[in-house]
Amino acid sequence: MDRKKLETIISRLTDSAAKNEAIIQDLTDHAEWIIRQPSVSLLYDQQDADVGFIDEIESAETSDELLVSLHSVSDADCSQIAAIQMAKKGKNFVLEGPPGTGKSQTVTNIIAELLYDGKKVLFVSEKKAAMDVVYHNLEMVGLGDFCLCIHSPEEDRGRVLADVNHALYLPASQIRRGTGEEIRKKQEAVKKLDDYQRQLHQINSGVNMSLWQLYEEAALYHGVPDIDYMIPDIRNLSEEDLHKTCDLLAAYADQVAGGVYDYHLNPWYGYIDPDQTVDNRRRLKYTLTRFTRWLDEMSTVTAEIPNLLGLPAVSLSSLKECRRVIDFMAQDTLITEAFFQPEELVRIDDAFKQISLLSSSQGTLEKEIFKNYRMDVLGIDAEDMEQKLLEFGGKMNRLMSPEYKDIINKLRMHRKDGKKTDYRTTLRDVRLLVQYQKAQKRFEKADAVVRGKVGSIYEGIESDWDRIRGQRERFQAMLRTGTDFGRFTTLKESRFAGLKRMCVTWSHRLSEMDNLKNGDLGYLRSAFDQDEIPFEEMNIRKLSARLKSCLENFDKLDVWQQMRRIMSDLRAHGDLEYLDALIDSGVSEKTFAKCYEKTYIRTWIDDLQHELPALAEFSRSGHERMVKTFRLEDRVQFDLNRKVIAAELSGHRPSLDKTGAGSAVAGFLSEDLKDRSLEETFDEYGHLITEIKPCLMMSPNSVSRYIRPGGIHFDVVIFEEASQITPEEALGCVSRADQIIVVGDPRQMPPSESSESLLDFSARALMQVRLKWHYRSHSEALIAFSNKYFYNGTMATFPTPYGRENSEGVHFTYVPKGQYDRHKKTNLAEAEVVVDKIFEIIEKYPRRSLGVVSFTTEQEEQIRQVLEKRRKKNPEFDKFFESNSVEPFFIKNIESVQGDERDTIIFSVTYGKDKIGNMTRTFGILSTENGERRLNVAVTRAKCMIQVISSVRSEEIRVNGKSAAGVVLLEKYLDYAENGAAVLGVEKPVNYSAHAEQNLEMEVRDYIRDLGFEVDMNYGLSAVKTDLAVRKPGSCDYMLCIEFDGESYHGLGNVRDRDRLRQEIMEKMGWKFTRVWATEWYKNAKKEKARLKKLLNA
Repeated sequence: MDRKKLETIISRLTDSAAKNEAIIQDLTDHAEWIIRQPSVSLLYDQQDADVGFIDEIESAETSDELLVSLHSVSDADCSQIAAIQMAKKGKNFVLEGPPGTGKSQTVTNIIAELLYDGKKVLFVSEKKAAMDVVYHNLEMVGLGDFCLCIHSPEEDRGRVLADVNHALYLPASQIRRGTGEEIRKKQEAVKKLDDYQRQLHQINSGVNMSLWQLYEEAALYHGVPDIDYMIPDIRNLSEEDLHKTCDLLAAYADQVAGGVYDYHLNPWYGYIDPDQTVDNRRRLKYTLTRFTRWLDEMSTVTAEIPNLLGLPAVSLSSLKECRRVIDFMAQDTLITEAFFQPEELVRIDDAFKQISLLSSSQGTLEKEIFKNYRMDVLGIDAEDMEQKLLEFGGKMNRLMSPEYKDIINKLRMHRKDGKKTDYRTTLRDVRLLVQYQKAQKRFEKADAVVRGKVGSIYEGIESDWDRIRGQRERFQAMLRTGTDFGRFTTLKESRFAGLKRMCVTWSHRLSEMDNLKNGDLGYLRSAFDQDEIPFEEMNIRKLSARLKSCLENFDKLDVWQQMRRIMSDLRAHGDLEYLDALIDSGVSEKTFAKCYEKTYIRTWIDDLQHELPALAEFSRSGHERMVKTFRLEDRVQFDLNRKVIAAELSGHRPSLDKTGAGSAVAGFLSEDLKDRSLEETFDEYGHLITEIKPCLMMSPNSVSRYIRPGGIHFDVVIFEEASQITPEEALGCVSRADQIIVVGDPRQMPPSESSESLLDFSARALMQVRLKWHYRSHSEALIAFSNKYFYNGTMATFPTPYGRENSEGVHFTYVPKGQYDRHKKTNLAEAEVVVDKIFEIIEKYPRRSLGVVSFTTEQEEQIRQVLEKRRKKNPEFDKFFESNSVEPFFIKNIESVQGDERDTIIFSVTYGKDKIGNMTRTFGILSTENGERRLNVAVTRAKCMIQVISSVRSEEIRVNGKSAAGVVLLEKYLDYAENGAAVLGVEKPVNYSAHAEQNLEMEVRDYIRDLGFEVDMNYGLSAVKTDLAVRKPGSCDYMLCIEFDGESYHGLGNVRDRDRLRQEIMEKMGWKFTRVWATEWYKNAKKEKARLKKLLNA
């Protein structure tokens, strides 16, 4: 700031020199020092201004962490915490506080936080009432002893010094043990509660939705059947995959509509040939026709085989096995029924081995014997002859023995050459005959075993043993493969022979029929899925019936091909199993896509519930125990913070020791200050005073008078009700501090018509924080109009559970006989009605404070005169009008009511038609610049009820594009007062994303309606609404508020807002409150419904 700008500021102040004498003197005397201060340059030069609203905490800490780390001494919602944190971080900012949003409470917390940080605070307010409110707040939390109030430039020096001395002698505050454990409990509760809502509402990759949104989506499908199925690998499914599967299921449903629901039962099920050309379809139809004919004929031919053979012949595979037996039996000449008796087969095999061996040896013997002998030689008794020959071993014995000669002659008779042989040759030939005859006996014995038990291929020792072995090995091989010979094993010889003959017949006929199907089976097997239609294994009759069904439904092949492509795509997506689950469940095909959507959502919910620890462990009882713990410890911390701050400040209080560091105190106590002014006292002992009282609470004038620039320097200056201070009046205060905080409501009246307020001025240079929760109004109807038209709907207000016809809210009384006197600026008839209302309200609500606001000073006086006359007639009411109550009765005009508030305000509009019926075209102060601000002030003074007394209705006020803003808004306000909130339009709930359709809320609403109650959704006049408001049929009053942990809940700034403050405020307003936790509802809807039913019927 340069000197010229300062001189301009001083010149503006001279317009009200009497009021600002101390400030003018201060700025004049200390000009050079003032213009050099950085804070002055920041605010008054407004270069590189950092402006705009701050909606979020500017800290590495979250809002929930600040609940523990800050030192708030009273409740603070999230918007208030943002302001406290800004102050703590040394930020310069404007704190915008609409009516009833807790400005003074926020300022109290800011001062407490700054004092804890060891900072010196200068609190500045033009109006003493505003200062008294903040000082009272600080006193109530035990910090009043650290504050010094010097509002008037003519302040009582004795009182100030006595206040300082009193504080100096106070004992140091102590902190009790165990506070750390209470803080730890709160931290744990805050973390768990925050983890729950954060995990419930965090957007999850893969599904791009929060779990809450999934619960909402699941509620949308509560009428859709549940399918017992969880989609595998859900995290790898994209939204595109979801839509693709739903499209496929919908396409399947279209194909089966009016037809076969289960694709397994479709006559074409199993057909897989993709070739849909005309030629292939002709071939298919021709082949099916011929093959089914072959199957029917085959079925007829083989009908007796199972009965006669005891072998299966019901499928092509079993027929093939049967054919092996039939063909074997038809061609075999060896096997008889004996082969099927295990013991008999062993004997036959042993005999065959002997005969086979004998056949070889006998052939060799015969060759030797028959080389010299004829066949008849076999008839001699060779063994006896051999014994006798051995007796003639000596030559003499042979020469002398006629018996030997007889043997030689007997053999000679069988020799081919008729010659005699010598002894050696004879003995050799006889021994050959002995071998032969013995072998022949063995053969005959073996032959006796097999004779009659083998087929015609057996020809004794002359048999073709290679053929016999070949057929025997074939039989053995068939036995090894498990071939069942059925009834062959139990037949007698005659039947066995008959069956063998039948096998010859069957073998021949089956061979002939095979020619009919050559090529057909191979073609059809490639055209049909063998896992679904196993041609080889399927019963022949059933196979024929199945293929005939295809022929009968040949015109439906196109539909099947469409279905097959759909199922192929489903299989490729891994969802064919889900289609099977749908079919198994029997749900309507019309719901297939919806069922999958529901299953998709349920699978995601199940997956996320297991992954997110706060959700996996969630239960209503456990969670509400944690909420209860937080609520208790949150309140406890306020008390702890008060004591911690008091202990910290009292610990830094100067010592009473008269030596060393305490010598300044000794001087202060011993000094005779009677003749010293406060200015002189602050000059010499200012630093000591601010160590004892680190918060000075002053007016702009008292700052300029008592605090010398460069003497006491403050860390922070806080301007309260800055709409009532001009930038020029604030300059001296700004120069004495490093940090600037400007507090007020820009929609309230400025200091004067011609001047700009410090609040508006600062908004062009500093960041802004707006308080958002409205606490004051017992009925949100009192603030709804201003919230919409003055604060852009940014305030969160709380609905009342009571209907319009009650003791709260905005009420309209029309005065049809009211006449506005243009010259007197009064309306006598309206004044009479106002006084009627005064006495009516006193009788009905004697404990309520009451005020009257008129549009003109003349009407103010008119009402006062009428009241005085009425009081004389009703002296029993005089006690109510006494001025010694905390909030005494008042009658004021619209220009003087700022800062006042009462339980009930009677608002006299005053204006209307004159005595000849002409409507006024001017509305006094409302028609001027900032007239709308005056209206805002007037309509926001009530805590419980506003009674609007008007001789004019809204439609009688003619407004156009040139009408003043104040007049336009008066017309709207009268409309609102008479016709209610409907004229404001419906505010949409805040913090709702595109996904939010309140499906869960609607599900609960519908359940409660089914119980016979009436339920309103999104009840309330501000953007933060009550999810469900329940009332009995026909009643205007609500019996229960039901809120959820949805996006509106999540949008609340921190655990305190979500889990304590909002519910406490609602309950104070008369609500019975309960919360539906979405996770609990999803897991235990039946139990939750029973809980709500019990609550509603209590």
